[in-house]
Amino acid sequence: MGRAAMIASGDSPIVARLLLGSRLKQMREAAGISGQRAGAKLRATGSKISRVESGLVPVRRNDVADLVRLYKLADPDMREELLLLADQSQGQGWWDDFTDTTPPQIRRSLELEAAASLLIIYDPLAVPAILQTRIYAETACGHGGSWRAGLRPHELTRRRELLESPAAPRIWALLDETALRRPGARLMQVMRAQVDWLAQLAASDNVSIQIVPTGQAEPWGASPPFVLTRFGPKDLGDRILLEGLTGITELARRADVDTYRHLISQISAIVPDPFASRRILHDIGQDLAASA
Repeated sequence: MGRAAMIASGDSPIVARLLLGSRLKQMREAAGISGQRAGAKLRATGSKISRVESGLVPVRRNDVADLVRLYKLADPDMREELLLLADQSQGQGWWDDFTDTTPPQIRRSLELEAAASLLIIYDPLAVPAILQTRIYAETACGHGGSWRAGLRPHELTRRRELLESPAAPRIWALLDETALRRPGARLMQVMRAQVDWLAQLAASDNVSIQIVPTGQAEPWGASPPFVLTRFGPKDLGDRILLEGLTGITELARRADVDTYRHLISQISAIVPDPFASRRILHDIGQDLAASA
């Protein structure tokens, strides 16, 4: 019991689902059992096993017990660990309030962000949702509309509340200066308040911000916004959340994730460091104040 509790603290049902899915997949493959056969054991299909192994759904304790018997798991401590993870996988988050109105891939991205210990964000278009002020989110969305991956104002605002939670992840954000200087005259006050908030965050211990200066050469090309999510347990791989106009795509394949890790290294190596970026944020705020 102690060993299981050390591996999954219970703080995040999503981490529990990811860990449980990863370990069940390793066991199934080691036993040489197909997803279809494992699904039949649960009176379900192979697609359910795929969802379980991807950490997409909570898993009942009885189902885990059936699978470990099928896989002939002999270690009683490991069995207890998996059953504890099944219990921990049952929790819910605030995004579950929007099950009927928010597409599954967007809820999934919110789950992964909330479960992460580190978020590395690149956004060349706007302030990332998790760093937005409420008024910025509402202004960006318009009156009752949606913006960026189909998220609506109240969902964007709830997303930012993650920063204030006890389990807040560390955040490393790479932001484009042009996006912070883009507002029209009527939005100047909104952007000024947003830049002031970014400057406060950049001075905190939990958030690092690097500004990509206007006119900076871009060896990374026209990459869309993305977030790299990293989790506390070392055996959980990073994931990339790639943001489009109508949805968010999750990339977990190692080669894909490595491509984005390399991109992050490229960007961060040639733009001002977090300390110098604080000065840039200060200067942008001063310019916005003078233009208001």
